[in-house]
Amino acid sequence: SDDPAARYLSADTVREWLRGLEPRERDLLALRFGADLPASEIARTLGLTEANVHQIASRALRRLHAQLSRSELTGSA
Repeated sequence: SDDPAARYLSADTVREWLRGLEPRERDLLALRFGADLPASEIARTLGLTEANVHQIASRALRRLHAQLSRSELTGSA
């Protein structure tokens, strides 16, 4: 894979990290990256504003990135 993160992460690790997110964060990321929906459609689906969608996605991705950074430092992915 060309994705450097894919070399480090197992599916179990990713599932564990996703379980650490709030349910709304998981739902939003699933719609954004799994279903490839735009922010406007996610906002309608979840009853949020587009600004909320961007804020929640940004927060969730920062949390996942922090998990990745910690695992790279400890080699525990």
